[in-house]
Amino acid sequence: MKRYIKASKTIEDYEAMGVFDDKQLREIRIGLEDGVDVSWYTDPKYDWEQMKVIRYGLQKGLDVSVYADPKYDYEQMHEIWSGLNMGVDVSWYADPKYARSQMRQILYGLFSGVDVSQYADPKYDWEQMLEIRKGLESGGAGKSKRINWKSLVNNLQREAEDGIDSLYKQTDAGSKLESIQQEVENALGIWLEPSVQAGRGGIWFRSSEDDSTLVSNYDYQTFNEDTVDMAIESKNKTEYKKRYKAYLENILEEYAVEE
Repeated sequence: MKRYIKASKTIEDYEAMGVFDDKQLREIRIGLEDGVDVSWYTDPKYDWEQMKVIRYGLQKGLDVSVYADPKYDYEQMHEIWSGLNMGVDVSWYADPKYARSQMRQILYGLFSGVDVSQYADPKYDWEQMLEIRKGLESGGAGKSKRINWKSLVNNLQREAEDGIDSLYKQTDAGSKLESIQQEVENALGIWLEPSVQAGRGGIWFRSSEDDSTLVSNYDYQTFNEDTVDMAIESKNKTEYKKRYKAYLENILEEYAVEE
């Protein structure tokens, strides 16, 4: 799909066009301030939530061309974004014929390493996919993601000493740590949505069952510092996952959003 009026460079240009509502303009403004190529989503065919997911991908340096298409709704875009962020082959489910819930089951299977070809078919609803995936995982068909923990920790420590936010900058170490974090988040039935500019802002905890449900809110910078420090202090991946799980559970309890 062609990008919409590439020549516009400032937020005033986009405001003057008169085709974007306030929420869409907010996403454009944040993108401009963060220095990303907003021409990927400055098209009124995208609603503000679609724009937001495209912006997230641009901020993380992902190939947004995979999902920057209005044929995907916001929820489908988010599942493709998650897969790209986790480093899996999203071509297995980057197709609007799959509902978000189906995409998620294929994503989880890809991440755990099972043969998703056995259920990556829209004829299966998400519950059937879940049943097949669990069977494959319990049968040992999966292969675990191997991460050299010592090397990961050394890189995180070096970047911390250099004043680099590994998670925000999405360094190789930050990306690997985030993939481990997402394993724990998936198990808890939540996903984390940063709402940041220049590395500062909040991180929203949302329910995996209902993406619109905000269950907790926390400071983004504090979260990154805490979780990286936690990794540096952990002896291995297993210990880190236990500590990260307890950390998330504490935030969910202490900083729960009142309904």
